[in-house]
Amino acid sequence: MNLRKIFLFSFLIMILSSAQSFAESTYVAGDVVVVLRSSGQVSASSSSVSSAASSFAEMNGASLTKVYPALSKAGNEIFALIHSDDIDPEEFSKLLMKNPNVIAASPNHIVRAAAVPNDTYMSRLWGFEAINMPNAWDKETGSSNVYVAIVDSGIDWTNPDLTANVASNLGFTAIGIPASAYDGFDNYGHGSHVAGTIGAVSNNGVGIAGINWYVRMIPVKVLDNSGSGTTDTVVEGMNYIAQLMSEGYNIRAVNLSLEAYVVMAPTHDNLIQYPMWRAFKAVDEYNQAVIVVAAGNQGIAIGEATTYTKRDSGGIVFERGSYAYPASFKGLNNMISVSAVNISGNLSSYSNYNADISAPGGDLDTDEGLILSTWIQNSQFLNDEGISIRPLRGTSMAAPHVAGAAALLSAHDPSMTAYQIKTCILDSSAPGGEGLLDVDAAILYQEYYGKSLSSEGTEGNSYSDWRGNNKDDYDYGRDYDYGRNESSSGSGGCNGFMSVSVIFAMILVYPLARKLMS
Repeated sequence: MNLRKIFLFSFLIMILSSAQSFAESTYVAGDVVVVLRSSGQVSASSSSVSSAASSFAEMNGASLTKVYPALSKAGNEIFALIHSDDIDPEEFSKLLMKNPNVIAASPNHIVRAAAVPNDTYMSRLWGFEAINMPNAWDKETGSSNVYVAIVDSGIDWTNPDLTANVASNLGFTAIGIPASAYDGFDNYGHGSHVAGTIGAVSNNGVGIAGINWYVRMIPVKVLDNSGSGTTDTVVEGMNYIAQLMSEGYNIRAVNLSLEAYVVMAPTHDNLIQYPMWRAFKAVDEYNQAVIVVAAGNQGIAIGEATTYTKRDSGGIVFERGSYAYPASFKGLNNMISVSAVNISGNLSSYSNYNADISAPGGDLDTDEGLILSTWIQNSQFLNDEGISIRPLRGTSMAAPHVAGAAALLSAHDPSMTAYQIKTCILDSSAPGGEGLLDVDAAILYQEYYGKSLSSEGTEGNSYSDWRGNNKDDYDYGRDYDYGRNESSSGSGGCNGFMSVSVIFAMILVYPLARKLMS
């Protein structure tokens, strides 16, 4: 091979390698999350679980990183995280799905806290006025018998405005997330901010108020000290919540203020093979907790493929053809997606849209338009009262308003199912955003119509029979068709970009190749 041929070959390899690196940046290199079928009931203490998963990984030329039983009602599935340095996670996932013992598989996608930080201080809780909390508090202030799971960066329960309302004994940290002194303890701040909106200790003369004056918040730590996690850590956190439900804990709301962008259309066949969706479904099946998710902060439509690729200083935010998850999930009876509104009641400039409902999230316009809540104690935001509070904006700040409302309604009528609570919240929304949360109206709706509401949703309680999308049952917001983008990289990975980039590279290189080879 002469010098010109060597140069050409090296140039092609460089371009293809760059495309490969670009494509993999939205998930952890080498990692695949797998859901395995078990022949019968499995338990967390079963040694056969680890042995079976380890054998499976070795048979497929991979190593076992993590394994635990999927604590769904059926109890016959196993979650595993496996790693291979020899095959692309997208291709490995497709290969594994051909195995009859594999129920679901996907690359270990990166998830991030859905906040847009802003350090400017503000001192008034305009969001509570916007959702009519003062009138709601005349009717209900919460209950310490109601639990809310916060799937985030943990909670700093040493903050005096949080201590009494945090169930620190139930704190959980996913494997792979840097440990703190205690399970579920927050060293980042994001989860503590979410917790303050849901349940800061109220009516105590200091700090801020929470939607629930009395509540038990469970810190489920799935994000690290920079606000990042993965499909695997979120799956493990949701699995822990399902475990607590199976043990009888009265968890009535789950808040996930996080976002991930995946090149996978939210079709039935794609979702039932996606481990994160199955973990959500396991919690959803209990019909006990409203699952509240942030819409995301990229200004794109939930349930629709992005039409461009976005990068920032940290790399790729999303690729062309990506969908916002978990906000784009369907087939779940009890999930609510939440977009953000600003102080004027309009959809925030950064907020993703096509959500189920809107809530205060703040915007870029004025300092007064941010959302003030609790923060980690070991920070610059400690005030004269010895309480750390910080103003932020984002759909991360909007979602806990809805999760807090779900907990408050559950305290007001403990007999109601998650689906009934969800219906009360959505059907009573006020003008603003995509239907603005109105907590007082939701309680009134609950009191007058609650007993007549259907106790279960229309999506079905199995993986095989859910149809359509429960968002279509409501007429307050933008309607959309999840299926219309199924042809856009519907395989669930980065291969769509890979193909385009390779073709583009070949078009550029071909004339040069002809010249060099002549």
